[in-house]
Amino acid sequence: MTELFQEKWRAISTSDPLKSVVSGGALASSMAEVFMAGYQTAMRQSFGFDGPDWAAFCVSEGADGYPPVTINEDGTLSGYKTWVAAAAVTQQFLLKVGRGAEARYLVLARDAPGLTIEMKAEAEFLPELGVGRLALDHVFMGPALTLDRSQLKAFPKIEAGCILLAFLGFLQANGRRDVGAIIETLGPQVMAEPLGPALKELALAIQNQLVGDSDLDVSMRHWGRDRRVIDQ
Repeated sequence: MTELFQEKWRAISTSDPLKSVVSGGALASSMAEVFMAGYQTAMRQSFGFDGPDWAAFCVSEGADGYPPVTINEDGTLSGYKTWVAAAAVTQQFLLKVGRGAEARYLVLARDAPGLTIEMKAEAEFLPELGVGRLALDHVFMGPALTLDRSQLKAFPKIEAGCILLAFLGFLQANGRRDVGAIIETLGPQVMAEPLGPALKELALAIQNQLVGDSDLDVSMRHWGRDRRVIDQ
Protein backbone atom coordinates (compact mmCIF):
# COMPACT_ATOMS: atom_id res chain seq x y z
CA MET A 1 0.00 0.00 0.00
CA THR A 2 1.50 3.30 -1.09
CA GLU A 3 1.73 6.56 0.82
CA LEU A 4 0.37 8.28 -2.31
CA PHE A 5 -3.00 6.53 -2.02
CA GLN A 6 -3.08 7.23 1.70
CA GLU A 7 -2.46 10.94 1.11
CA LYS A 8 -5.20 11.08 -1.52
CA TRP A 9 -7.56 9.31 0.88
CA ARG A 10 -6.75 11.78 3.65
CA ALA A 11 -7.55 14.69 1.35
CA ILE A 12 -11.09 13.46 0.63
CA SER A 13 -11.97 11.82 3.96
CA THR A 14 -14.94 13.46 5.67
CA SER A 15 -17.03 12.98 8.79
CA ASP A 16 -19.81 11.55 6.58
CA PRO A 17 -18.93 7.83 6.41
CA LEU A 18 -20.96 7.07 3.28
CA LYS A 19 -19.50 9.97 1.34
CA SER A 20 -16.02 9.15 2.61
CA VAL A 21 -16.12 5.47 1.65
CA VAL A 22 -17.53 6.10 -1.82
CA SER A 23 -15.03 8.89 -2.47
CA GLY A 24 -12.20 6.67 -1.23
CA GLY A 25 -13.22 3.90 -3.59
CA ALA A 26 -13.28 6.39 -6.45
CA LEU A 27 -9.55 6.99 -5.91
CA ALA A 28 -8.64 3.30 -6.11
CA SER A 29 -6.80 1.59 -8.94
CA SER A 30 -6.62 -1.87 -7.37
CA MET A 31 -8.74 -4.08 -5.13
CA ALA A 32 -6.19 -3.56 -2.35
CA GLU A 33 -6.98 0.17 -2.43
CA VAL A 34 -10.72 -0.52 -2.57
CA PHE A 35 -10.26 -2.78 0.46
CA MET A 36 -8.42 -0.11 2.45
CA ALA A 37 -10.92 2.62 1.55
CA GLY A 38 -13.63 0.40 3.01
CA TYR A 39 -11.56 -0.89 5.91
CA GLN A 40 -10.63 2.56 7.18
CA THR A 41 -14.26 3.66 7.16
CA ALA A 42 -15.20 0.47 9.02
CA MET A 43 -12.55 1.14 11.68
CA ARG A 44 -14.04 4.57 12.25
CA GLN A 45 -17.63 3.34 12.26
CA SER A 46 -16.92 0.43 14.59
CA PHE A 47 -14.30 1.68 17.02
CA GLY A 48 -14.43 5.47 16.95
CA PHE A 49 -11.10 6.19 15.28
CA ASP A 50 -10.95 9.59 13.66
CA GLY A 51 -8.45 11.99 12.18
CA PRO A 52 -6.05 11.35 9.31
CA ASP A 53 -4.13 8.38 10.73
CA TRP A 54 -4.93 4.91 9.45
CA ALA A 55 -5.81 2.21 11.97
CA ALA A 56 -5.72 -1.60 11.92
CA PHE A 57 -7.55 -4.18 14.04
CA CYS A 58 -4.91 -6.74 15.07
CA VAL A 59 -6.44 -10.03 16.15
CA SER A 60 -4.62 -12.84 14.30
CA GLU A 61 -1.80 -14.53 16.18
CA GLY A 62 -0.07 -17.87 16.61
CA ALA A 63 0.58 -18.36 12.89
CA ASP A 64 3.91 -19.64 11.55
CA GLY A 65 5.19 -20.39 15.04
CA TYR A 66 5.16 -16.79 16.28
CA PRO A 67 4.16 -16.51 19.96
CA PRO A 68 0.88 -14.72 20.71
CA VAL A 69 0.78 -11.40 22.54
CA THR A 70 0.76 -11.86 26.30
CA ILE A 71 1.05 -9.62 29.34
CA ASN A 72 4.40 -9.82 31.11
CA GLU A 73 4.85 -9.76 34.87
CA ASP A 74 5.76 -6.09 34.68
CA GLY A 75 2.50 -5.31 32.87
CA THR A 76 4.05 -4.79 29.46
CA LEU A 77 3.16 -6.65 26.25
CA SER A 78 5.30 -9.09 24.27
CA GLY A 79 4.53 -11.33 21.31
CA TYR A 80 3.28 -11.06 17.74
CA LYS A 81 0.17 -10.15 15.81
CA THR A 82 0.56 -11.93 12.51
CA TRP A 83 -1.80 -10.06 10.14
CA VAL A 84 -1.76 -6.27 9.90
CA ALA A 85 -3.26 -4.59 6.84
CA ALA A 86 -1.22 -1.87 5.11
CA ALA A 87 1.41 -2.27 7.81
CA ALA A 88 3.93 0.05 6.17
CA VAL A 89 1.63 3.09 6.38
CA THR A 90 -0.69 2.39 9.33
CA GLN A 91 -0.19 4.54 12.42
CA GLN A 92 -2.56 3.08 15.04
CA PHE A 93 -3.11 -0.52 16.05
CA LEU A 94 -6.08 -1.87 17.99
CA LEU A 95 -4.88 -5.08 19.63
CA LYS A 96 -6.95 -7.86 21.08
CA VAL A 97 -4.98 -9.24 24.04
CA GLY A 98 -6.26 -12.45 25.57
CA ARG A 99 -9.32 -14.50 24.75
CA GLY A 100 -13.02 -14.64 25.45
CA ALA A 101 -14.67 -12.41 28.01
CA GLU A 102 -11.27 -11.64 29.60
CA ALA A 103 -9.82 -10.14 26.41
CA ARG A 104 -8.58 -6.56 26.48
CA TYR A 105 -8.60 -4.16 23.55
CA LEU A 106 -5.67 -1.77 23.57
CA VAL A 107 -4.56 0.97 21.17
CA LEU A 108 -0.86 1.27 20.38
CA ALA A 109 0.83 3.96 18.33
CA ARG A 110 3.29 3.06 15.60
CA ASP A 111 6.12 4.80 17.46
CA ALA A 112 5.55 3.00 20.79
CA PRO A 113 8.94 1.90 22.24
CA GLY A 114 9.46 -1.82 21.68
CA LEU A 115 6.98 -2.04 18.79
CA THR A 116 8.42 -3.23 15.48
CA ILE A 117 6.68 -3.78 12.16
CA GLU A 118 7.89 -6.65 10.02
CA MET A 119 6.64 -6.75 6.43
CA LYS A 120 5.59 -10.16 5.17
CA ALA A 121 6.41 -11.60 1.76
CA GLU A 122 4.00 -10.52 -0.98
CA ALA A 123 0.95 -12.74 -1.09
CA GLU A 124 -0.60 -13.96 -4.33
CA PHE A 125 -3.91 -12.39 -3.26
CA LEU A 126 -4.00 -8.59 -2.81
CA PRO A 127 -0.19 -8.25 -2.82
CA GLU A 128 -0.47 -4.45 -2.94
CA LEU A 129 -2.14 -4.50 0.47
CA GLY A 130 1.26 -4.78 2.15
CA VAL A 131 0.44 -7.12 5.02
CA GLY A 132 2.86 -7.18 7.94
CA ARG A 133 3.43 -8.53 11.44
CA LEU A 134 3.44 -6.57 14.66
CA ALA A 135 6.29 -7.55 16.98
CA LEU A 136 6.06 -6.40 20.61
CA ASP A 137 8.95 -6.51 23.06
CA HIS A 138 7.94 -5.24 26.50
CA VAL A 139 5.66 -2.56 25.10
CA PHE A 140 3.74 -0.52 27.65
CA MET A 141 -0.01 -0.87 27.37
CA GLY A 142 -1.78 1.84 25.45
CA PRO A 143 -5.26 3.25 26.08
CA ALA A 144 -7.95 0.59 26.52
CA LEU A 145 -11.22 0.55 24.59
CA THR A 146 -14.33 -0.88 26.20
CA LEU A 147 -15.97 -2.95 23.48
CA ASP A 148 -19.09 -5.00 23.93
CA ARG A 149 -19.94 -8.19 22.06
CA SER A 150 -22.38 -6.42 19.76
CA GLN A 151 -19.63 -4.09 18.48
CA LEU A 152 -17.28 -6.99 17.84
CA LYS A 153 -20.00 -9.04 16.18
CA ALA A 154 -20.95 -6.16 13.90
CA PHE A 155 -17.43 -5.35 12.71
CA PRO A 156 -17.15 -8.01 9.95
CA LYS A 157 -20.51 -6.92 8.54
CA ILE A 158 -19.60 -3.24 8.72
CA GLU A 159 -16.27 -4.01 7.05
CA ALA A 160 -17.97 -6.00 4.27
CA GLY A 161 -20.54 -3.29 3.65
CA CYS A 162 -17.90 -0.56 3.51
CA ILE A 163 -15.74 -2.52 1.07
CA LEU A 164 -18.72 -3.11 -1.22
CA LEU A 165 -19.63 0.58 -1.11
CA ALA A 166 -16.02 1.54 -1.86
CA PHE A 167 -16.15 -0.78 -4.87
CA LEU A 168 -19.28 0.98 -6.10
CA GLY A 169 -17.38 4.25 -5.74
CA PHE A 170 -14.67 2.79 -7.97
CA LEU A 171 -17.24 1.66 -10.56
CA GLN A 172 -18.92 5.06 -10.56
CA ALA A 173 -15.61 6.87 -11.03
CA ASN A 174 -14.81 4.60 -13.96
CA GLY A 175 -17.92 5.32 -15.98
CA ARG A 176 -20.61 3.17 -14.39
CA ARG A 177 -22.98 5.98 -13.57
CA ASP A 178 -25.86 3.55 -13.13
CA VAL A 179 -24.48 2.43 -9.76
CA GLY A 180 -25.35 5.81 -8.27
CA ALA A 181 -28.91 4.65 -7.62
CA ILE A 182 -27.60 1.61 -5.71
CA ILE A 183 -25.42 3.83 -3.54
CA GLU A 184 -28.26 6.26 -2.83
CA THR A 185 -30.79 3.53 -2.06
CA LEU A 186 -28.79 0.93 -0.14
CA GLY A 187 -25.80 2.91 1.11
CA PRO A 188 -27.59 4.70 3.99
CA GLN A 189 -29.33 1.47 5.01
CA VAL A 190 -26.07 -0.50 5.12
CA MET A 191 -24.39 2.21 7.17
CA ALA A 192 -27.30 2.55 9.61
CA GLU A 193 -28.07 -1.16 10.06
CA PRO A 194 -25.00 -3.27 9.22
CA LEU A 195 -26.66 -6.46 10.47
CA GLY A 196 -29.84 -5.81 8.50
CA PRO A 197 -30.98 -7.21 5.13
CA ALA A 198 -29.58 -4.32 3.08
CA LEU A 199 -26.08 -5.83 3.06
CA LYS A 200 -27.26 -8.93 1.20
CA GLU A 201 -29.23 -6.73 -1.20
CA LEU A 202 -26.10 -4.67 -1.83
CA ALA A 203 -23.97 -7.75 -2.51
CA LEU A 204 -26.56 -9.10 -4.95
CA ALA A 205 -26.88 -5.76 -6.74
CA ILE A 206 -23.11 -5.67 -7.27
CA GLN A 207 -23.03 -9.22 -8.61
CA ASN A 208 -25.75 -8.25 -11.08
CA GLN A 209 -23.60 -5.32 -12.17
CA LEU A 210 -20.67 -7.65 -12.83
CA VAL A 211 -22.48 -10.13 -15.07
CA GLY A 212 -20.82 -10.06 -18.47
CA ASP A 213 -18.57 -7.12 -17.54
CA SER A 214 -15.20 -7.39 -19.23
CA ASP A 215 -14.19 -3.72 -18.86
CA LEU A 216 -12.89 -4.26 -15.31
CA ASP A 217 -10.01 -6.31 -16.68
CA VAL A 218 -8.81 -3.06 -18.25
CA SER A 219 -9.75 -0.43 -15.65
CA MET A 220 -8.54 -2.30 -12.55
CA ARG A 221 -5.13 -3.92 -12.13
CA HIS A 222 -5.32 -7.68 -11.55
CA TRP A 223 -9.11 -7.72 -11.34
CA GLY A 224 -9.32 -11.42 -12.20
CA ARG A 225 -6.87 -12.28 -9.42
CA ASP A 226 -8.39 -10.15 -6.66
CA ARG A 227 -12.11 -10.07 -7.43
CA ARG A 228 -12.92 -12.58 -4.71
CA VAL A 229 -12.87 -9.65 -2.26
CA ILE A 230 -16.21 -8.79 -3.85
CA ASP A 231 -17.36 -12.30 -4.72
CA GLN A 232 -17.20 -13.36 -1.07
